[in-house]
Amino acid sequence: MFVHVDPQLFLRRPFLGVMLGTVSLVMWIVLFGILFREYRGFGEAPAPVDLKTIAPPAENHGKWVRVDQPLVVHCDLGIQELNDLPERWIFGRVANTFFIAGIEGSNRNLLLVYDRDATCEDGKRWPMKGVLQEINSRRRSYLSGERFVIPPTADMQRSVDEGPASSRRLMLLGSFLPVLSLVRIVRFWPKWRMQVRQAETAAAFGTVNNPRGF
Repeated sequence: MFVHVDPQLFLRRPFLGVMLGTVSLVMWIVLFGILFREYRGFGEAPAPVDLKTIAPPAENHGKWVRVDQPLVVHCDLGIQELNDLPERWIFGRVANTFFIAGIEGSNRNLLLVYDRDATCEDGKRWPMKGVLQEINSRRRSYLSGERFVIPPTADMQRSVDEGPASSRRLMLLGSFLPVLSLVRIVRFWPKWRMQVRQAETAAAFGTVNNPRGF
């Protein structure tokens, strides 16, 4: 769903353009900082882990791992998240694919996340790299809304397609967004200051010409 904003609105009220640019700049800086902090925490190589015993890293503190343990992928418990029609032209039909996988020798389960169209066979290939973290509440709520049952024994997710390379790509692609915010601020700041000076001048002349305010 697209929301149309009349460009003339910012020309009439440049303060809104300055505010929008400032808010978006702060937002991009915060998001970039979160992404960069997680990227720095990945290390030079994926760490081998034991899925039976590892405590799932907290959200935004994902751990880049290599898993050598065979997984039992429940192919009947897979689900795909589809892109909206405009996004399909650029990114393809499928946005994400999810599978529930069991860990051999354990009653623990794992949520496999692919940022693409994946098959059940993809989940059976190992060793497998990816970013491991706890299943956050947003993901659990979304999948529950799609009637995707996450077993109580599944407390962590592994984003198979994520890692340092994907983080670098996101930081590179997102580096132009703060620039756009700065351009918006620089564009509308002089117009807003001019409006303020005009209002101050008008108020001052009004007071001089009519000191009693009648």
